[in-house]
Amino acid sequence: MYSANYQSPLGPLYLVFRGDKLITLSFSEEGAAQWVRRMLACPLPVERPLPHRYARDLTEYFRGQRPAFDWELELIGTDFQKKVWHALLEIPYGQTATYKDIGEKCRCPGYRAIGQAVGANPIAIIVPCHRVVGGAGLGGYSGGLQIKRFLLEVEGAFDPPHDHA
Repeated sequence: MYSANYQSPLGPLYLVFRGDKLITLSFSEEGAAQWVRRMLACPLPVERPLPHRYARDLTEYFRGQRPAFDWELELIGTDFQKKVWHALLEIPYGQTATYKDIGEKCRCPGYRAIGQAVGANPIAIIVPCHRVVGGAGLGGYSGGLQIKRFLLEVEGAFDPPHDHA
């Protein structure tokens, strides 16, 4: 197991891999460390340089040139959470889905449970929880609404208001 970081337009991203599989991607080192302690009962592993292919893929993503990632993932959570996270992986680049859409896909009418599972997603960006929006707006995002808005803009899924002065 090892950790790595990537300098993104949003600031550093912190990634943890077990073998060749990504297990968490966080917007803060402390967030990654807390997740590893809680889920794996160990400290944040030793940091290594991020392998070139992952850095290249993230750079392309932030340039709007990579609509999908073909990374190996190890989803660590409850069966229900994994079901929701797999549904997130099916939301196409440049599109959004509502919590209701995800609930219908997972055959779970409890939108609060869907929201909690989406919020517990440990692999930001790659498992695109930022593509889930509320019925009346952006909804929440564990990384903050400014980051969610930025990611949706990169993907062309969010059209910010324009000044018409």
